[in-house]
Amino acid sequence: GSTASAALNSLGIISGIHTWSASPSTAQTVVLSGVSSSSIIVVTMNGAGNNQYLKNEVPGSGQFIINMNGDPGDGTKFSYIVINP
Repeated sequence: GSTASAALNSLGIISGIHTWSASPSTAQTVVLSGVSSSSIIVVTMNGAGNNQYLKNEVPGSGQFIINMNGDPGDGTKFSYIVINP
């Protein structure tokens, strides 16, 4: 499973940190209230993450998926910002 913590500000922007778990895997779903398929999501990897890179993030209803080119390893942290237009 994955863990996420988030804060919602008064403008409706959600930010937080996701910790990668359940390695090996190249994708993880972050369950997060307030996300929709039209959300704009910015994700950055905090650290080297086994020298892997972020391919994309895919928003959905109440969640988004982080896709990597390879397994970044358990404990790698990702910062995110969700903007709902």
